[in-house]
Amino acid sequence: MASEGQKDDVAERDARSLIEKVAADDELRGLGDEDDIREEVARTLRDIEALKNARPEGDVSVVIGNVALSISETSWIFLEAAAGLALLAAGPEPITKVAGGGLLLDALFKVRGLIQTLDQTDQAVCTAVTEQRRRKRQNRETETRVTEPEIVAYFKERGEDAPGDLETILDELVSEEVLKRERENNVAYYSIEF
Repeated sequence: MASEGQKDDVAERDARSLIEKVAADDELRGLGDEDDIREEVARTLRDIEALKNARPEGDVSVVIGNVALSISETSWIFLEAAAGLALLAAGPEPITKVAGGGLLLDALFKVRGLIQTLDQTDQAVCTAVTEQRRRKRQNRETETRVTEPEIVAYFKERGEDAPGDLETILDELVSEEVLKRERENNVAYYSIEF
């Protein structure tokens, strides 16, 4: 059986390799500790805030730690859901702050790219898929992919109407490889990874 020191060494090694992967995937250098990751998360959130598709209609502000953002509600909910799903993907084992920060940063980079290209309606549909998947993972459900009725249910829970052309939007998001669709027993299942 591994000692606590050995477990800490393994966790630190895993955290470092995750940071190196995130840094390589996103062409970053010098991500080595919590402060570096915290700075890069803040910088990435500022980049997202500057995106045209993330701008709020009013003065929506969100404060995360010491970073205040003016971002649309749709983009913010998308960010929250993606971050939650990414951290749940780490599994049930505890992870270090650095490893968690690396997962969060990787999700933020992916969401930044999506917000840059998707309009508010597409973001809302992606958010519905992401949030429903996050809930399923939290509840430890075996099926974490999402059906169209579950997407509609997400909007209803929020007191909103699902887009009238939801099927067309889903087809477009699948063709653009934003969402993945799998069919089983005449049921379409949707997923998105962060």
